[in-house]
Amino acid sequence: MKHTMHKTIAALLLAALCLPALAACSDDAGTPAADTTAAGQVTTAAPETEAPSLFEQLPKNNYGGAQFNILIPSQHSYEFAAEVTGEVVNDTVFERDATIESTYGVDLNYIAESGDWGARQNYTGLIRNSIMAQDGAYDLVDGMISIVMPMTMEGLFQNLVNVDGINFDDPWWSADIYDNLQVAGKLYSLTGSSMLSMYKTTYVMYANTKLISDYGLADPVDLVIEGKWTLDAFLGMVTGYSRDLDGNSTMDDQDFYGYAFENVPQRGFQTALQLDMVKREADGKLTFIGASERYLAAIDKVAVLFDNKSDWFTNTKSAVTTPVFTNDRAIILGGTIETVEGLRDMSSDFVMLPQPKYDEAQENYRVQMGTASGMFFIPTTANNTEMTVDVLNAHGALSYMDVVPAYYEDALKYRYTRIEKNMEVIDIINRSIMLDITYAHSQTIGNRITEMFVRNTTDGLQVASYFRTIDKAVQKSLDTIYETFAGLQT
Repeated sequence: MKHTMHKTIAALLLAALCLPALAACSDDAGTPAADTTAAGQVTTAAPETEAPSLFEQLPKNNYGGAQFNILIPSQHSYEFAAEVTGEVVNDTVFERDATIESTYGVDLNYIAESGDWGARQNYTGLIRNSIMAQDGAYDLVDGMISIVMPMTMEGLFQNLVNVDGINFDDPWWSADIYDNLQVAGKLYSLTGSSMLSMYKTTYVMYANTKLISDYGLADPVDLVIEGKWTLDAFLGMVTGYSRDLDGNSTMDDQDFYGYAFENVPQRGFQTALQLDMVKREADGKLTFIGASERYLAAIDKVAVLFDNKSDWFTNTKSAVTTPVFTNDRAIILGGTIETVEGLRDMSSDFVMLPQPKYDEAQENYRVQMGTASGMFFIPTTANNTEMTVDVLNAHGALSYMDVVPAYYEDALKYRYTRIEKNMEVIDIINRSIMLDITYAHSQTIGNRITEMFVRNTTDGLQVASYFRTIDKAVQKSLDTIYETFAGLQT
């Protein structure tokens, strides 16, 4: 079932921002100071003017009321707003779209269809059939990474490197997106501030500050800010604290752990620890690295925790792992940013953290977005590419300026996290979100390398021997991706 959104333009609040400032005047106050520069010449100080905003700097074309169709997964329906509800993020999203409509003379029409893993064949079929039929049904496609990214090898989307008006360095796009995702100098997808799904699916951790204090542990927020939130620091905080609370000799969700986590976000450790699986050669080709010394050393370190299955608790569902944390039965919880929405009623205070760095020598935290996040793709059959680019940039700029701050300030910093100092850490997380090429193309390469760290640690997989068994198959997949992209004409 399609859900479309046609909104009446609500621009009164925006118009108020354009009203000129009125100066209060009286005989002895409010009058600009005079400056006599020469006989008979009197000047006044020039009025201060604000630099134009990112949105104001964008080209403004009017498309005469054209309908702009965006296919979007219904699972990401929070990306648009049908009406004002009084909820801060919803209303900011509504105002963003109203501004785009009134400025560019377009009618944004969000077409919501189920687009998750279970519905992947239908969702990709809608896209493929429309483009093959050249019916121009979609001006823009928002698709989950794991679902739509494989379609970039079919020549269905426009190569954004060749699309005028798209600058990958604009702040509303994910940092280094071209460097991270281009293959053979081509890029067919974009993500960034427009995607609340990017933030919600990103892999992070939470620390129970009551338990941190009870056990006399270092403040993890200070460690993050000082660049000392490392693998060793994390392991020292979660290892050796488990207890069988109910005395049934079985460690389950009623017992106490140093670390409880959702299984899928655990994949992010591979990115966070900079355990790169793929190397870009000078000629642009992709090479499978295999079991590097850094990777093997990381496995040895985490064995201290994961070799003892009583030290940690995991489940594929946050509904199972989250109560362990909210009921003060886990020091650290691993999940996504969206997991925070299940912590709002928690009695003890908590803080949000990135997954740790390998060591202090690692320059930056690396925060992996989930493959359930959305990305934008421009169909080769888009009705007016210039219009699509204008909407894309306006959508990104306004989201960067207004929607993302509303989400972080209202939903994360103030509504959900109750420790002011944690705000700086949340900003660090925001700046560090990235998408590694192995995750972007995991369905083509095979999940065997994105799930590697999880299997190595929690399942006791023998690393070196397993790498040898998959080496040729992974390299063949990487070669296929490169050769396919190199041969695409779009």
